[in-house]
Amino acid sequence: PDTVGAAVYAASREIQQGIPPAIIANNIESDQQSVKDTYQQLKAELNLDIDPPTSTEYLSHICQELDLTEEVTMTAETILDGYHAGGNPVGIAAAAVYVGSNKEGNELTLREAAEATGLTKETIWRQASKIRDANTECETS
Repeated sequence: PDTVGAAVYAASREIQQGIPPAIIANNIESDQQSVKDTYQQLKAELNLDIDPPTSTEYLSHICQELDLTEEVTMTAETILDGYHAGGNPVGIAAAAVYVGSNKEGNELTLREAAEATGLTKETIWRQASKIRDANTECETS
């Protein structure tokens, strides 16, 4: 199952529509690290030229999973445009969706965002706080 999960992850990354590894692992009843390790082996053996993941490539999947509008996706993209903070790209994307969704008048909860990505709501809350702080700094500059 890990090879199938790794292949799905590689394919989703190749088309820049990343599916979070935790979601793939959950669906194949494996663990996230096994999927990631197998992906790395697959990438090396097949000489796949896939750049490191960016937060924006996960937006589409997260918004679809949460049944959010295209406006939320675009708002999240705008939030991420120029945002350069380290961390898990899936968590950063989920936080941007959370902030963007609420900005668009939707009442997305941290729990819903966490379930859509396989992360904890605390991870998303932390990243959302960083995004809000960065946006506040930009507005006061």
